[in-house]
Amino acid sequence: MLLLFGIIASLFITGLFLFSFVAGTVLYFSSLTTDHAELEPGQITRAEPKSPVHAHTHDMKIMDPLNAAKARWFERYDKGYIHRHEILSEDGLLLYGYCEEPEQPVGRAVLLVHGMLDSAAGLGYLSEEYLRRGWHVFSIDLRSHGQSEGTKRSMGIRESRDIAGWVAYFCQNYNVNTLFLHGISMGGASVLMYAAGSDPLHSAVKGVISDSSFARYDEIFERLVLLIVRNRIIARCVVCGTSCAAWLFDRIKLSRMRPGAVIHLVQVPVLLFHGNADVLVPLGSVQELFSTKLKPGSQRVVIPDAPHIGPYFYAPEIYMKKIVEFTEDLL
Repeated sequence: MLLLFGIIASLFITGLFLFSFVAGTVLYFSSLTTDHAELEPGQITRAEPKSPVHAHTHDMKIMDPLNAAKARWFERYDKGYIHRHEILSEDGLLLYGYCEEPEQPVGRAVLLVHGMLDSAAGLGYLSEEYLRRGWHVFSIDLRSHGQSEGTKRSMGIRESRDIAGWVAYFCQNYNVNTLFLHGISMGGASVLMYAAGSDPLHSAVKGVISDSSFARYDEIFERLVLLIVRNRIIARCVVCGTSCAAWLFDRIKLSRMRPGAVIHLVQVPVLLFHGNADVLVPLGSVQELFSTKLKPGSQRVVIPDAPHIGPYFYAPEIYMKKIVEFTEDLL
């Protein structure tokens, strides 16, 4: 009887492991790898499934102005107002970045970092705000996005190292002495990881602005899986399988995709934005970011009713006022 029970238990455990690994591998390749992620204006709303966690991609209060600004970005690029640059990543990928110069420079610069399934053009709305204030605007296509090479996303781990390369490149080539980093969603996580992991941090970097960042990606990923399988145990098994696949194919575990664990190491003040109606990355899931003691001058801003990536679009005047105050106080 005990032998039979042991055989059944072994078969169950083996089956559960195989299911978790196979399902996790499928999810890894469908969510963390891509052939090319550049999206033309108007396509972002079709890039995500119609579920509550992706409601922001169907919110016209966000997508209409975002896509209009993106179209204007492409127009400026085609006319030669935006200059393209390239660097090689540590692992040999060709990465592309862009520079837009203001008509009346004030001696400040910002590096904009986009989120998943977007590109530098997708932050055209922020480019216009900074240009209007006389800032040099640098933006980049993260690896596996836009025109940059690569097929794998590490949710901020390797992306943060790429940002280090871009900071050094832009500061050297444009003689930048005052630089702020501004990231959205995955880009927000990436700039936090860069500022926490660079030793020493480039002397030109004075502050970091992070909007709608996650604190730990494995928790967000588990929530997304739970919406599919409706069972927490199975969801956690699948997440473990995905993490195993990420380690097998990219030598990175989901548990390392965690800016919340390193934000206390960020060497400059941080301005955090989040929407209290964010369903993809709920406000309650980022307490690790919001409760950690940061450098003096850091601020945390919660925008009412704003969904994921929505703080600017739901309160543009407050958003930019906070940025102006934050940057002015550090200079």
